[in-house]
Amino acid sequence: MIRIIIDADRCVGSGNCVFWAPHTFDLDDDAKSVVVDPSGDGEDRIRVAADGCPAGAITVESVAAGESATAGESATAGESATAGESATAGESAESAETRKATPTPAPVED
Repeated sequence: MIRIIIDADRCVGSGNCVFWAPHTFDLDDDAKSVVVDPSGDGEDRIRVAADGCPAGAITVESVAAGESATAGESATAGESATAGESATAGESAESAETRKATPTPAPVED
């Protein structure tokens, strides 16, 4: 299971994510990346899309079964947490704003 986090403030709308994982990502009306289907593409393609983001705005994290995807949100297979979007199921608006305001570290390669 993975968690996809998009930092909308860092996103420059290049569309690389849509190119590499077109069934997972799209650009919204403000040309910001959004997750349309977290399980739309394989994990390998989603990670390539994140690695190919020129702004480093996409983070993909492994989430263990039973681990919370975000504060106040239960983790389910393929669920995503998208920074800059409205609160997700089970998450308060305050929690969403905190998540949006918290800088996301760049992905680290093993």
